[in-house]
Amino acid sequence: MKKVAIPVGMDFSELRLARLPKGGVSFDWSVIERVCQASGLPVGLFQDAPEDNLAELIVEWYQAHLQQGGERNPVADDLFYEVLLEVEQLRQALISGKAHIAYSAARNFFDVVAKENQNA
Repeated sequence: MKKVAIPVGMDFSELRLARLPKGGVSFDWSVIERVCQASGLPVGLFQDAPEDNLAELIVEWYQAHLQQGGERNPVADDLFYEVLLEVEQLRQALISGKAHIAYSAARNFFDVVAKENQNA
């Protein structure tokens, strides 16, 4: 993925990450749109493409936010650990020869997050 540029003065908290009642995650798409505009990227790269792109953006932005002394976000922390867990499950599945199962589970997680945000 092309390097994204977070607009000067934009804070991670502007995403307004929140947990939905069914466990999904909601956030403010207008923030993603502003990031895309500042980066010269089409919004479709995150909205109409594999959800991995969006997850990567949020996780990397959150890591940079923390490295710059930003406050922890409980929802972002949960997402980060869920991604780590899925990566570990994928690693274990690769070792055991069941990669297709782990890949499917990871894709389902990000599909749910993206669909819930499009409907929010």
